[in-house]
Amino acid sequence: MARRSKLARVAYRGLLGVTAAFAVCGAVELSLILVDFRWAPPESPIVVEVPGGWTDDGKIHRKDVRTLWHPSPGARIPWGDDERVNADGYRGPLLTVERQSATLRIATLGDSSTFGHSVAYEECYSARVGVLITERTGRAVEILDAGVVGHSVRQGLERWRTLVRAYRPDIVVAAYGAVIEHVAAMGLPDDELIREQVMNTSPVVMWTRRLRSDLRMAHMTACLADLARGGRLELQQRRWHDEVRSSEQLGAIGTVDWLGKRRVSLDEFERFLLEMRDEVRATGARDGCARRVRATGARFVAISMPRRMKVEKRSPVVLEYTRRLADLAERGEFELVDGRAAFGRALRPDVSPRALLVDDFHPSPLGHEILAAALADKLEPGLR
Repeated sequence: MARRSKLARVAYRGLLGVTAAFAVCGAVELSLILVDFRWAPPESPIVVEVPGGWTDDGKIHRKDVRTLWHPSPGARIPWGDDERVNADGYRGPLLTVERQSATLRIATLGDSSTFGHSVAYEECYSARVGVLITERTGRAVEILDAGVVGHSVRQGLERWRTLVRAYRPDIVVAAYGAVIEHVAAMGLPDDELIREQVMNTSPVVMWTRRLRSDLRMAHMTACLADLARGGRLELQQRRWHDEVRSSEQLGAIGTVDWLGKRRVSLDEFERFLLEMRDEVRATGARDGCARRVRATGARFVAISMPRRMKVEKRSPVVLEYTRRLADLAERGEFELVDGRAAFGRALRPDVSPRALLVDDFHPSPLGHEILAAALADKLEPGLR
């Protein structure tokens, strides 16, 4: 009996202690609210250099957890006649997810050249290859242009998973490795950045963030932690010095042996391409008449995109990505369309390199036509 009484007193004292602690915390929280104390976490937006800064200021893109950013439905596209991103977030005609007929469906994945930077949709290679295949084979063709300005192959893999796969295309064209992959990482390589963002959407992390945002005691704790490390100004200066050191190294980013972190390394480039290929081939394309899923799945074709020679001289590492594409194709991993070679064959006295590219990377309408023809030449034999 005496023992139970002792345990009851201990439990009672413990309960009083917890109640007192809650009371103190409540009083502190109320006091902080009354004086409106705030110590919000520093902003850390994703900053990506793309033509015109559209990714940053939200004029044409919106942020996304898995793809980092994608075209915003309804956003105006600055090329073409008042063209806008369609309701499902890609360029070109809006397709139904379900296949209504035996129409051939082709999806293109890539960066700004695939999106059609500097040209109207009707002029970009995605649209033109559909027209050429129809002219050559008589088959109706639907195109899903899933290219995104500034996208790497890692983001393209998520673009495939979150958008394109549901449309069950017959053919998927992947145009990566021209320039995006080799540039400096945005704090973290693309794969790590995507994984971190996905993890940050877990219920536990979201709950923790809510507490950090709503509880003023959490604001005070963060403030004390920052002060213990020298204060927020000191932390900002350290980050600035780190950025300066990083920028000093950027002069050598185009070299093959650069020691910094790239958005997608060469080995990752190969791994993500093959991962995309496997997922594409594992996704059966529906026969519009028989409504059956083909056992062979969809066809995966890579395309090596052109760029000006001065880019390759300035940043020879980009050629390593192009060579990796060629090596994979030679090993029989996938079909490859050599867009660079197609541009080379197109050069004539009346067709200069400047006629094929509007800048260092983006094809002109004529350049897109050449790419579309090379792609149609690769695809046509398997469509008859």
